[in-house]
Amino acid sequence: MIGDTTREFIERSVLPHREELEFHKKVELGKPLLKEAGEAGLLLVVGSSLEVYPVASLPEETMATGGVLAIVNRGGTQFDARAAVVVDAGAGETLSARAAALP
Repeated sequence: MIGDTTREFIERSVLPHREELEFHKKVELGKPLLKEAGEAGLLLVVGSSLEVYPVASLPEETMATGGVLAIVNRGGTQFDARAAVVVDAGAGETLSARAAALP
């Protein structure tokens, strides 16, 4: 379900504007996309220290709308104390182990 929601968001909202976003041709596109991502209800941060903006604003956007934050990262982030789940480990091995445990 999370994968479907993420895929739908990317296909509907991000990919059609990929070139403009990558090359900063239309900076104004970024704010609505960040807002929509923040309204998803769950933000899973994988392998990011959450120090570089605008991505670092996603946890605030998510939590401001009542969403839940989960972090998988080697080392702490500024949002660890507010996250529902924090896994201090490498992204690759953590996600591989979780995927292997799925039925």
